[in-house]
Amino acid sequence: MQADVKKQMLSLLNFRLLALLLPALALSILAGMVMYALGYFSMVYGEVVLVLKILMHLLLAVWSAVKAILLGIVVFGLLLVFLSPVLIVLWELRKKQNPPSDASSLTSHPSSSTAAETRL
Repeated sequence: MQADVKKQMLSLLNFRLLALLLPALALSILAGMVMYALGYFSMVYGEVVLVLKILMHLLLAVWSAVKAILLGIVVFGLLLVFLSPVLIVLWELRKKQNPPSDASSLTSHPSSSTAAETRL
């Protein structure tokens, strides 16, 4: 079960997401350096704030996905804990209602013995 959780966590931090984020971050830093060289200090500040906000929202999205997965695991565990006694009782009742009868095994043996007698 932990291996499945690890696989899901790794799929959340997919390399495709990183492949989209790194070029955007590099382009943003390059644009900031160009604007700083041209003398647009306030634009550089705005660009840095924008990059930080994007990273914050990306981190919040990943954290929300992790929380949703963990919440699903907890809810499934609680359902299993609360429903397993009911399922066990129903299973026991079903076993009591359908006991293995020896009469069915007795009826099969005489028919086979009578078939053997008719052959002789």
